[in-house]
Amino acid sequence: MSRQQDYLGSDCQNSSLCYSPWHVLTIAGRKWIAKSVFSEHQYEILFSNFTNVWYEHLESCDIEQRSKVWTDMI
Repeated sequence: MSRQQDYLGSDCQNSSLCYSPWHVLTIAGRKWIAKSVFSEHQYEILFSNFTNVWYEHLESCDIEQRSKVWTDMI
């Protein structure tokens, strides 16, 4: 089992994020890797600086709620 599959658990096989390619980013001279999947109903992001890993998965209702918070702040 790969580290990514271990991190995401058994849901990885049901997620297109597992099959999404990694993208290498250089930000302020540091290397980062990221992969993401966006659809009409959800998104998933996996981001790493080779020391830590960040993962986020939001469904459309959560995205709508988050956007309402930002809209209210403006």
